[in-house]
Amino acid sequence: EVNVRASTSVTYTYDGDGEVSVSSSNTNVATTSVDRNTKTITINGIIAGTVTITISAAEGTNYLAADDKTIRVTVNRIAGDITLDKTSENVTYGTESVTLRVNSHHGGELSVAQNGTNVDGVTTRITNSTITISGLANLNAGTRVTLRVTSGQTNIYNSASVDYTITIVKAKPTITVSNNVTVNALASTTVTYTYNGDGVVSVESNNTDMVTCSVDTSKKEITINGLTAGNTSIIVSSAEGTNYLPAESKTINITVNRIAGNITLDKTSEEVVYGTTSVELNVTIHHGGELSAKQDGTNVEGINTSISENKVTVSGLGSLTAGTHVTIKVTSGQTNIYHSASADYTVTIVKKKPTITPTSNHATVDALASTTV
Repeated sequence: EVNVRASTSVTYTYDGDGEVSVSSSNTNVATTSVDRNTKTITINGIIAGTVTITISAAEGTNYLAADDKTIRVTVNRIAGDITLDKTSENVTYGTESVTLRVNSHHGGELSVAQNGTNVDGVTTRITNSTITISGLANLNAGTRVTLRVTSGQTNIYNSASVDYTITIVKAKPTITVSNNVTVNALASTTVTYTYNGDGVVSVESNNTDMVTCSVDTSKKEITINGLTAGNTSIIVSSAEGTNYLPAESKTINITVNRIAGNITLDKTSEEVVYGTTSVELNVTIHHGGELSAKQDGTNVEGINTSISENKVTVSGLGSLTAGTHVTIKVTSGQTNIYHSASADYTVTIVKKKPTITPTSNHATVDALASTTV
C-alpha cells in the first residue's frame, strides 16, 4: 500500500543477465521506476485506487526472458482538511440568520447538516464558500444549534469535517416612556410605555408619601396617583425573561401640583350698630390650612382680629363712626395638598336709634304762663 502523494519501495531478486523493467497498469493512479543496481522498485501514489505493477526481465546473453511478476498496489487517500472563519458564536434572540465562511478546504464538495440534536426550522444554504444559516428568529435563548460542515471525499483526500455551534442568547430590550409627568394632588393620571421584552415590567415610587403608582402590563399603562405637592420620580424597570435581559430602567420625573383650597364663612357681611365693640363669625368649612384674619383694602385703625378654633372675633368697632366699612379677609393657608383660600367678611357701622326719656309723663301750665320739665 502507498498513500497518495507518497512513495514506497520494494526490493527484488534476479539471477539473470537481461534488463529488468517495471510498468504500471494505470499511471494516473500510480507510477513506478526501477533501480537495477540496488534491485529496488519505487512506487509513487498519484490518486486513490488500485493498480498492478508488472516486473519483467528481457532475454540476455546467457539467460532467457524471465516470467513476469506482478505487484498489486493499493493507493490510499490522505486526510482532508477544512477550516472555518469561526467555530462558535453567540447570536442574539430574534436574529433571523447568520453567515460563516469556509476559509480553506481540500476541494471536496461542501455540505452542511445539523449535528447532534436536531433543531426544527433551521435551514442552511451554501453559496461558493459562504454558508447562510436561517430560521433562528424563533429559537429561545439557551438553544444550541451545531452544524457540521464537510468537504467531501476526492480521489486524493478523505472527507473532512468541522463543527460550528450557534448559541442563542438573550436580547437587551428597551423601555420607552415620558420623561416628565404632572399630576394634581388627590388626582390620578396615566402614561403609556413601550416595551419589547418578555420580562415583567414594574414601577416604583421614590416617595410614596407624595406619589403612588401601579402598572397594567396588558395595556402598557402606568397609573400615577398624586398625594401631596412636590417633586419626585418613578422608576420603570423590567425583570429578566425567557428571551430578554432586564431593560435599562427609565425614570419619570413627577411634579405634583397643589389643588384649589376652599373656605366658607357663616356670613360674608353684616351691619353693626354704632357703638358695638366686637362681632364674631364662624369658619364653617375649610381645607385644613392654618387660619388667619386681617383687614383687606383700606385699613381702619384700631381694629383687631383673633381666632379661636374656627371662630373669628373682630374687635375695636366701638369708636367707629356710622358709615365706616371694615373688610376682613379670612384665609386658610397653603398645605401640602391645597393652595391657600380666602373669603371676605365686611362689617358696616350703621347709625344707632337713640331714645328720649322725659322726667314726667304729664305737666300742668296756666294760660299765659310757662313751666319746665
